[in-house]
Amino acid sequence: MEILENYRISCLEITVYEENGEIEYIVKEPNLEEENINKLKAVIENIFSKEVLNKNFEKNKLFDRYGLKDEELYHLNKNISPYGQLYPILLDENILEATILSPEKPVYVRHKHFLKQQYIKTNINFKNERDYEILIERIKNNLIEYGDGKFYEGPLDEKFYANLVVQKPPYTSFCTIKRRIELSEKEIFRKKHLTPQQMAYLWTILEIKTTIAVTGSTREYRRNMLNELVQLIPKKARLMVVENTTTASYQQEYLIKLHITKSEEEFKRVFELIQKNDVEYAIIEAEEVSEETKIPSTRTCFIYMRQTPLTVTNKIQTIVNITNNIKSNRIELIEEFGEYRTNISFEEYDGPERIYDKSRILQHWAKINHYSREKVIEALSIKLNYILYLQNYNTA
Repeated sequence: MEILENYRISCLEITVYEENGEIEYIVKEPNLEEENINKLKAVIENIFSKEVLNKNFEKNKLFDRYGLKDEELYHLNKNISPYGQLYPILLDENILEATILSPEKPVYVRHKHFLKQQYIKTNINFKNERDYEILIERIKNNLIEYGDGKFYEGPLDEKFYANLVVQKPPYTSFCTIKRRIELSEKEIFRKKHLTPQQMAYLWTILEIKTTIAVTGSTREYRRNMLNELVQLIPKKARLMVVENTTTASYQQEYLIKLHITKSEEEFKRVFELIQKNDVEYAIIEAEEVSEETKIPSTRTCFIYMRQTPLTVTNKIQTIVNITNNIKSNRIELIEEFGEYRTNISFEEYDGPERIYDKSRILQHWAKINHYSREKVIEALSIKLNYILYLQNYNTA
């Protein structure tokens, strides 16, 4: 057994080791004596008593009154947390995802230091089927407005969101909890190359991992546009950059940079590397790439810069074309969808409904992923309002 990492988080000791080619994540929680356990029971009873709730009693004051130690405070928070057994795992910011599959299996995680290992087994188990069902029910209750009784997807709180599939016996429900990704606001919405509607649309296209081609005009203008798109990529996303010269400033924490001669064979190897490493976003400087090169259709969002667009294997991509004229560089958006290719333009007062109705790609994505029109429009509305707010804030 080889220890790969050993570190502490609060009063937890975390060990990641490898044995027989498999990585395992072990979390050691602090033990409590019976006296301390009884003290916690009294505090929990006070927290959830009507008297405390009616007086809007602050929990921190209650903690101070009982003089809780770090170990006691940890177990108290774990007991009142909606995450139950998952609580110690989710305290570790290195954990990107936690997956619970059934009462008989341990919890599996994705760790940001070991991205090649898609699922890492932990020592977190469920005592019995009842404990498992309680956790599933808690998550379901937090997502109740984001589901249809069988499938739920939405934010659990400010740090996490979840996908939950609810099944009836003899099948068990299963769930994946993901750490919510922070979007850096630095310089995102200050430039005026894109309208709020165009930005909300492209932000969504990025999220659903559709290929984006930045074409037209000069290299300088294409790079400026690429810089704006890069700012919309989540800060914690897994990003690979394939370029000969630096085209943007990247703030992502998980960044791989490759410099290649841009031969077709090299690009094929790059595409294989992207899939093998489960890269979420790939930025490609494709100025001299052969017309014969095809962008593969994978879970990766490819964003490439080129005078003219390339072919995508699934024939779905959005083209951000910069039309160069005497007065300005106008941005036009073009959707390729199979044999269908058309410009989509948004008016100044177009709302999220119009953005959705004009985009065949968004409609197709919603259909194959079983999202209602209302859900996508709601997401677009949040983005559009957020962009308008930040633009007004930055110009105030």
